Amino acid sequence: MQAAIAACLVSGLILLTVSASHVVGQNDPWPLCALIITTTFTLGFIGPNANVLALSHHGHQAGAASALLGTMAFAIGGSSGILMAMLPPTRLSSTAFGMLAGIIGMVVCNFWRRAAEKRQPS
Repeated sequence: MQAAIAACLVSGLILLTVSASHVVGQNDPWPLCALIITTTFTLGFIGPNANVLALSHHGHQAGAASALLGTMAFAIGGSSGILMAMLPPTRLSSTAFGMLAGIIGMVVCNFWRRAAEKRQPS
């Protein structure tokens, strides 16, 4: 999972760099599409593994923990949609910036999770 998080961060940074540099545009969207697909592909590895890690410590409350994960996913998705609507729609880098903000949030949460695991006695 650590490799997928690193790959997602790298592809998000490349996506923001390429879209902000205006090297590609509306006439040639395929490099941006490939970078968005790569970023989404890595998120496909991270999401299920993150859910398993989140539920692994709460087996006795699996139903409530799963409901909380679903509620959080909808709440974060809804709020990120509102935030994305505030970005300028005419710039290609708006989507990349929104995706990178979510990726950075994921990286911070992963560091937080790993630090919490180190503090717990085995």
